[in-house]
Formats: sequence, C-alpha cells, structure tokens
Amino acid sequence: MDCENDTWLATYLETVDAHSPPRWAVLPFLRRPLRPPSSAAWAEFLNASANGKMERDFALLTLTDGEQRELYEAARIIQNAFRRYKGRRLKEQQDMAAAVIQRCYRKYKQYALYQKMTQAAILIQSKFRSYYEQKRFQQSRRAAVLIQQYYRSYKWHRHVTQRHAPRIRWHRHAPRIR
Repeated sequence: MDCENDTWLATYLETVDAHSPPRWAVLPFLRRPLRPPSSAAWAEFLNASANGKMERDFALLTLTDGEQRELYEAARIIQNAFRRYKGRRLKEQQDMAAAVIQRCYRKYKQYALYQKMTQAAILIQSKFRSYYEQKRFQQSRRAAVLIQQYYRSYKWHRHVTQRHAPRIRWHRHAPRIR
C-alpha cells in the first residue's frame, strides 16, 4: 500500500510540474499587490454561483455542528497554549529585566556607600590632621615660651650679677666684723 501511494504521488507531482509555469514566471505575479475586483469580475462571480455548481462546492466546505464544536475547542486549546507560552516568555523576560535592574541598583547602592565612606574617611583624616597640627603647634609654642622665659631669666640674672658683681665680690672678700 505504501508503494502505491508513492507511485501515485510521483505521477501526480510529474503532472503538476509539467503543467505548471516555470517558477521565474510566477514570482513577478506573486510580488504584485492584489487589486480589488472590477464590477465585471463580481458580476461573473455572482452569475457563476447562480448555476448551482459553486453552491455545491461551497456546501462541501461546510462543517457539521459537531465538527464546528471540535474545531472551536481545538482552536481554544491552541490559543490557550499559545497564550501560556507567550506569558511564560514574557514572565521570563520580566524576571530577567528585574534581575538586571536589581543588580544595577545594588551596584549603585554599593558605589554610593563607598562614596559616603570615602568622604567620611577624608573628613576624619582632615580633622585628625588639623587636631594633630594644632597640638604640635601648641606644644612648640609652649616650648618656645618656656625657652623665652628661661632665656629672659638667664639674661636678667646675668644682668643683675654683672651690675652687682663688685658689691658681691666685695662682700665676699670683705673682712668680717665681729
């Protein structure tokens, strides 16, 4: 039986190929846009359907109620499956987009935290350096004041000793009266 179908199909294809125009001749016709039918073409179509042959051909194409219900149910199942498929793909795309947005937001938050911590570290370092320099300056100023005090004391003591030195010497070597 399989062999009979194959030979019938081969014969049919040869017949169709023999009577079909070459492909290059059909392509320009297929590329042209369809124009609406003229009034004469409509009249011919309506007259042809009046003879009953076309009505019989159309009658063969009609479906019974059961076939229509089955076809409707099949279309509904296909549409539901397609909607689920599209919904699943949309959900996957939304999940991926949400993941990208979350990743970018986390990077931004990390960067903002890094910037904030860097600014805080710079502020702390600046304040510490200022405090440290102020303490060093105060220490060197106290040292300078102390040195100045010692120097002034030394100068005053030297001045006093030089001015009163002869008296002091005299007192030292003077005979003692008893």
